[in-house]
Amino acid sequence: MSTLQQGYRGVTLILTLNWDRIQSAAFLVGALLFGTWLGSL
Repeated sequence: MSTLQQGYRGVTLILTLNWDRIQSAAFLVGALLFGTWLGSL
């Protein structure tokens, strides 16, 4: 059980440290999809 908790803490730490990169990639993909949708109108 302690191994599972430590692994969860490790994943949480990685996500916390890289949140800005994940968010930037999501915004970029969203902008590209929105631009594609606008171009198809």
